Amino acid sequence: WFNTKYYAGKSSGLYEIRTDAQGQVAQYFVGDSMGLPRAPVSFLINHENTLFIITNRHDLFFVATGKKCERLIIPFINTNTVINDVTSSLHELYFATSEGLFVYNFGSGEFTIYNTDNGLLHNSVKTAVRDSKGRIWITSPASKISYLDEEGLHTLDALSEDRPYLVHCVMEDPKGNIWMG
Repeated sequence: WFNTKYYAGKSSGLYEIRTDAQGQVAQYFVGDSMGLPRAPVSFLINHENTLFIITNRHDLFFVATGKKCERLIIPFINTNTVINDVTSSLHELYFATSEGLFVYNFGSGEFTIYNTDNGLLHNSVKTAVRDSKGRIWITSPASKISYLDEEGLHTLDALSEDRPYLVHCVMEDPKGNIWMG
């Protein structure tokens, strides 16, 4: 049913958006019927007909096609943790948080955390952006940028050390160039 409906995360919860034959748009609150709490929805990720829903209360839910919501427990997250960004790849879901980069593996159901204890430049990760090569670009208050690939965590020292910089955003252009702002 995900292919025929649209979902919107709002401050009052999860809504289904439908259009009728005349093009009229209607919204329906669906959180209760799916087993979700009434909480603001921060992120929605659709992965192989499973909808992942992240609320601002740090709850992570998933809904397989036609089923009720199930809650995933995210280890390492506490009430002070801020989820800043979420992205996905074919096999994983990436959470940029105030406590590091949390990686959820769809196949195993396990979480891995990257933080300063294992090579991340700063625990406060602002963005996590996936490029066409599968790398996850990570921005933080550190004056460098990192990326995660199949070989592990890497740090770029491409910009001048005499001019500290903060990278706030990352994007890839159609030619595969990575741009930082």
